[in-house]
Amino acid sequence: EDGQVRIDQWLDTLDRPTVVVAHGAIGRCVVAGLARLPKRDLVDMVMRQGCYCRLADGQADWFDATVDAS
Repeated sequence: EDGQVRIDQWLDTLDRPTVVVAHGAIGRCVVAGLARLPKRDLVDMVMRQGCYCRLADGQADWFDATVDAS
């Protein structure tokens, strides 16, 4: 819980579009904080290998970086 508070404090300092690279527990907390998800959803959040998300306006949109974009 302390970690989530620290991440939320950092997120509050963001004042422009920002690229954040994180994984595991930190990644879950960043996504949950920006997407305004309940804390209980953190445990079941799927963080797939090779995927990334765009977080904007309280929405998390996931993309698979392993798919050929050509």
